[in-house]
Amino acid sequence: MKPLLSLISLFVLFSCSPSKNEETSFTWLEGEWKGMETDSSYFFENWKATATGWDGAGGMVMNKDTVFFEAIAIIKKENDFYYHVAAEGNETPVDFKYLGIIKDTAVFENKTHDFPQRIVYYFKEKGKLFAMIDGQLDGRYQKQEFPLHSAK
Repeated sequence: MKPLLSLISLFVLFSCSPSKNEETSFTWLEGEWKGMETDSSYFFENWKATATGWDGAGGMVMNKDTVFFEAIAIIKKENDFYYHVAAEGNETPVDFKYLGIIKDTAVFENKTHDFPQRIVYYFKEKGKLFAMIDGQLDGRYQKQEFPLHSAK
Protein backbone atom coordinates (compact mmCIF):
# COMPACT_ATOMS: atom_id res chain seq x y z
CA MET A 1 0.00 0.00 0.00
CA LYS A 2 2.85 2.39 0.88
CA PRO A 3 4.50 2.11 -2.61
CA LEU A 4 1.12 2.79 -4.22
CA LEU A 5 0.64 5.97 -2.15
CA SER A 6 4.16 7.12 -3.08
CA LEU A 7 3.44 6.51 -6.76
CA ILE A 8 0.14 8.43 -6.55
CA SER A 9 1.89 11.31 -4.75
CA LEU A 10 4.55 11.53 -7.48
CA PHE A 11 1.88 11.48 -10.19
CA VAL A 12 -0.04 14.34 -8.53
CA LEU A 13 3.15 16.36 -8.05
CA PHE A 14 4.24 16.08 -11.68
CA SER A 15 0.77 16.56 -13.12
CA CYS A 16 0.43 19.88 -11.23
CA SER A 17 3.84 21.26 -12.22
CA PRO A 18 3.76 24.34 -14.45
CA SER A 19 4.37 23.61 -18.11
CA LYS A 20 6.43 25.98 -20.23
CA ASN A 21 5.57 24.10 -23.40
CA GLU A 22 1.79 24.50 -23.21
CA GLU A 23 1.91 28.24 -23.83
CA THR A 24 4.72 30.21 -25.37
CA SER A 25 2.44 32.98 -26.54
CA PHE A 26 0.74 35.45 -24.28
CA THR A 27 -1.76 36.67 -26.87
CA TRP A 28 -4.62 36.01 -24.41
CA LEU A 29 -3.19 38.90 -22.34
CA GLU A 30 -3.40 41.43 -25.18
CA GLY A 31 -5.90 44.26 -24.96
CA GLU A 32 -7.10 46.92 -22.57
CA TRP A 33 -8.18 45.77 -19.12
CA LYS A 34 -9.91 47.60 -16.26
CA GLY A 35 -10.80 46.64 -12.73
CA MET A 36 -11.47 47.73 -9.17
CA GLU A 37 -13.70 50.49 -10.52
CA THR A 38 -15.48 53.08 -8.40
CA ASP A 39 -17.09 56.38 -9.38
CA SER A 40 -13.72 58.11 -9.31
CA SER A 41 -11.02 55.43 -9.69
CA TYR A 42 -9.98 52.28 -11.51
CA PHE A 43 -7.01 49.99 -12.03
CA PHE A 44 -5.84 49.33 -15.58
CA GLU A 45 -3.50 47.13 -17.62
CA ASN A 46 -2.89 47.38 -21.35
CA TRP A 47 -0.94 44.79 -23.36
CA LYS A 48 0.17 44.52 -27.00
CA ALA A 49 2.38 42.16 -28.96
CA THR A 50 5.69 43.47 -30.30
CA ALA A 51 8.45 41.96 -32.38
CA THR A 52 10.35 41.04 -29.21
CA GLY A 53 7.56 40.05 -26.81
CA TRP A 54 4.62 41.81 -25.18
CA ASP A 55 4.65 45.39 -23.91
CA GLY A 56 2.26 46.74 -21.37
CA ALA A 57 1.39 49.41 -18.90
CA GLY A 58 -0.45 49.22 -15.62
CA GLY A 59 -1.59 51.66 -13.03
CA MET A 60 -4.28 53.31 -10.98
CA VAL A 61 -6.36 56.32 -11.98
CA MET A 62 -8.09 58.42 -9.32
CA ASN A 63 -10.17 61.49 -10.14
CA LYS A 64 -8.86 61.35 -13.74
CA ASP A 65 -5.21 61.53 -12.56
CA THR A 66 -2.80 58.61 -12.84
CA VAL A 67 -1.59 58.09 -9.26
CA PHE A 68 0.43 54.94 -9.94
CA PHE A 69 2.08 53.77 -13.15
CA GLU A 70 4.37 50.93 -14.18
CA ALA A 71 5.77 49.88 -17.53
CA ILE A 72 5.45 46.11 -17.85
CA ALA A 73 6.62 43.65 -20.46
CA ILE A 74 7.05 39.97 -21.09
CA ILE A 75 10.45 39.49 -22.64
CA LYS A 76 12.53 36.50 -23.67
CA LYS A 77 16.10 36.22 -22.41
CA GLU A 78 18.02 33.26 -23.76
CA ASN A 79 15.52 30.38 -23.37
CA ASP A 80 13.24 31.82 -20.69
CA PHE A 81 10.46 34.40 -20.51
CA TYR A 82 10.44 37.12 -17.85
CA TYR A 83 7.80 39.52 -16.59
CA HIS A 84 9.71 42.82 -16.59
CA VAL A 85 8.45 45.65 -14.35
CA ALA A 86 9.68 49.24 -14.27
CA ALA A 87 7.57 50.85 -11.55
CA GLU A 88 7.52 54.39 -10.27
CA GLY A 89 9.68 54.71 -7.19
CA ASN A 90 11.93 51.76 -8.03
CA GLU A 91 15.50 52.57 -9.03
CA THR A 92 15.82 49.60 -11.38
CA PRO A 93 13.37 47.32 -13.18
CA VAL A 94 12.57 43.92 -11.64
CA ASP A 95 12.28 40.64 -13.53
CA PHE A 96 10.07 37.70 -12.55
CA LYS A 97 10.90 34.40 -14.24
CA TYR A 98 8.11 32.63 -16.08
CA LEU A 99 7.54 29.28 -14.40
CA GLY A 100 4.90 28.09 -16.82
CA ILE A 101 1.19 27.53 -17.09
CA ILE A 102 -1.01 25.27 -15.01
CA LYS A 103 -4.28 24.98 -16.94
CA ASP A 104 -5.19 28.67 -17.56
CA THR A 105 -2.84 30.19 -14.98
CA ALA A 106 0.54 31.78 -15.88
CA VAL A 107 3.02 32.08 -13.00
CA PHE A 108 6.03 34.42 -12.73
CA GLU A 109 8.37 34.40 -9.72
CA ASN A 110 11.28 36.29 -8.18
CA LYS A 111 12.03 34.90 -4.72
CA THR A 112 14.61 37.63 -4.01
CA HIS A 113 12.25 40.58 -4.56
CA ASP A 114 10.90 42.36 -1.47
CA PHE A 115 7.23 42.26 -2.53
CA PRO A 116 5.68 40.66 -4.44
CA GLN A 117 7.64 37.49 -5.04
CA ARG A 118 5.04 36.07 -7.39
CA ILE A 119 2.79 37.43 -10.15
CA VAL A 120 -0.04 35.23 -11.40
CA TYR A 121 -2.45 35.72 -14.30
CA TYR A 122 -5.57 33.61 -14.73
CA PHE A 123 -7.52 33.76 -17.98
CA LYS A 124 -10.42 31.46 -18.61
CA GLU A 125 -13.34 33.41 -19.96
CA LYS A 126 -13.23 35.81 -22.91
CA GLY A 127 -13.27 39.40 -21.68
CA LYS A 128 -12.19 38.51 -18.12
CA LEU A 129 -8.72 38.39 -16.62
CA PHE A 130 -7.62 37.85 -13.05
CA ALA A 131 -4.23 39.04 -11.76
CA MET A 132 -2.74 38.35 -8.35
CA ILE A 133 0.48 39.26 -6.59
CA ASP A 134 1.65 37.57 -3.42
CA GLY A 135 4.57 36.81 -1.18
CA GLN A 136 6.15 37.65 2.14
CA LEU A 137 6.13 41.25 3.36
CA ASP A 138 7.57 42.10 6.76
CA GLY A 139 7.57 38.40 7.66
CA ARG A 140 3.88 37.89 6.83
CA TYR A 141 2.19 36.42 3.78
CA GLN A 142 0.37 39.08 1.76
CA LYS A 143 -1.82 38.79 -1.32
CA GLN A 144 -3.48 41.35 -3.58
CA GLU A 145 -6.03 40.35 -6.20
CA PHE A 146 -7.05 42.29 -9.31
CA PRO A 147 -10.14 41.05 -11.14
CA LEU A 148 -10.14 42.71 -14.57
CA HIS A 149 -12.51 42.92 -17.52
CA SER A 150 -12.02 43.99 -21.09
CA ALA A 151 -12.19 47.78 -21.34
CA LYS A 152 -13.69 47.55 -24.83
